[in-house]
Amino acid sequence: MADDKDVKVEDDKDVKDAKDVTADVKDDKGEKTYTQAEYNAAAAAARKESAAEAKAGKAAIARLAEIEAANKTDAEKQADLIATLKADKEAAEGRATKAETDALKQSIGIELGIPASLRSRLTGTTEEELRADATSVAAELHIEPPKVPIGGGGRPLVTAPEAALTSKMREAAGLK
Repeated sequence: MADDKDVKVEDDKDVKDAKDVTADVKDDKGEKTYTQAEYNAAAAAARKESAAEAKAGKAAIARLAEIEAANKTDAEKQADLIATLKADKEAAEGRATKAETDALKQSIGIELGIPASLRSRLTGTTEEELRADATSVAAELHIEPPKVPIGGGGRPLVTAPEAALTSKMREAAGLK
């Protein structure tokens, strides 16, 4: 019966053949024993039955949802739409808050000279909390804030009004 272990069930025919071959073999306690082929066939049949039941269940759930949607009043449909829109709004607000917090972490981290790899680890929900945490991290790592503003190439950063004035001065001098 060593060959029975190598039997693979590929379709319903194998399952039927295995059932037909079943012998009434009994163990010491008088209970029926099964070969590996019989076990495999029974397992395959159970899997197929389970898959068919799952497919039927999914179809029934989908059909029920269609029926419930068709039976809803306009007020119920509007209430569902409002709930969906509120959930979408809350999700968008959450993403916006996260983006603002991430931008603050980067800005404060740059200002205090914290390495880029550590800026995302700053904690807090307000600018004050983030600044306090960043100051603590900078002190712990013995990081001194940059003496010259970063990005200025050694020159002080120019504000928007100063930039407008500078461009007007260049224009007046014919340096455009």
